[in-house]
Amino acid sequence: MTWRGSARDWLGAAELRLPTVSAARCVHSQAAVASCRACVERCPTGAWVIDDERLGIAVDRCDGCGICAAVCPEGAIDASFRPARFEVEDRGLALAACDRAVADDDAADPGAGLMPCLHVLGVRTLLELYRSGVRQLVLCRDDCARCRRGEGIGIDGHLGQVQHLLRDRQLERFEVLELTARAWLAKRRESRARHRAPEIGRRGLFRGILSTATEATAELAARTDPARVDFVAPGRLLPRPAASLLSLHAPRIDPHHCTGCDACARLCPHAVIGVEALAYRVDPDGCTGCGLCADVCASGAVSVSRLDPSPLRELPLRTGHCPACGLDFHLPSAQPALPEGLCPVCAVTRQRADRVKG
Repeated sequence: MTWRGSARDWLGAAELRLPTVSAARCVHSQAAVASCRACVERCPTGAWVIDDERLGIAVDRCDGCGICAAVCPEGAIDASFRPARFEVEDRGLALAACDRAVADDDAADPGAGLMPCLHVLGVRTLLELYRSGVRQLVLCRDDCARCRRGEGIGIDGHLGQVQHLLRDRQLERFEVLELTARAWLAKRRESRARHRAPEIGRRGLFRGILSTATEATAELAARTDPARVDFVAPGRLLPRPAASLLSLHAPRIDPHHCTGCDACARLCPHAVIGVEALAYRVDPDGCTGCGLCADVCASGAVSVSRLDPSPLRELPLRTGHCPACGLDFHLPSAQPALPEGLCPVCAVTRQRADRVKG
């Protein structure tokens, strides 16, 4: 992945905290047919560029808002903006504010919780906060309707998806407070004063040491090979009770158009679609919505849904042995047998040959 643009010097770009990119995670480094344009479509300044030759960012157009990181399905972009987190009376809370709305007056910890745009809080970040114990979000924003960054899906859409998923999984939802700038700053001061770090027992201490060592090892590996860093799909960040119906994203396979080529299963970065002897097995919580499975499907049988109330988990298959090519194959059980017991490839080849003769 290359960075494009030269109108702004690198010092100025660094001050804007340009997003960092893990090329190995980007779907465009995994398949030429990838159609994902999330960063391009959501960028308010048109800084991201994708064409037949390159994927990159025009440094002179990037304003450092970080929104691209929030919408990247594979977590390939990191903007490094984080809310301020506190533990008050055994309840986790996170404070985040648009730096256009708040004039920071905190000399002790300047900039804590401030970010160029609240829309950088994507679904993944919100779920990670929840998993870490945060149950209250304290926000402050400017008038998004008058800001070009407010166009398209943002914090409200991200939060709506998360709240919907929490309700489906019978979990406590976020309490969200929207405050004025003065009230937000007062809340941050109060939270810092009342913050109490969780107590750690001896077992917890050893677990913490082990976790730190593991994270250090992962960080070292990332410096040499970003592809080795473990990636957890957002849908797997929450427990899933048996009664749960929803998945953030989920692939669907049309049994009447699927040719059983297994391309979707081979290309999926997270092994969401598995091939067994008599079925495709689908793990919807592992789906990130990157769309590679749909991109690679030549027959258009695969699609990706969002917040699907009945995600596909199994597609029965029947097997066969093609008398023309001599290869074993499988097809969805819903399809009728092909003429003469041929596999889909040989059947198409035979049809073309017949048309030529006719």
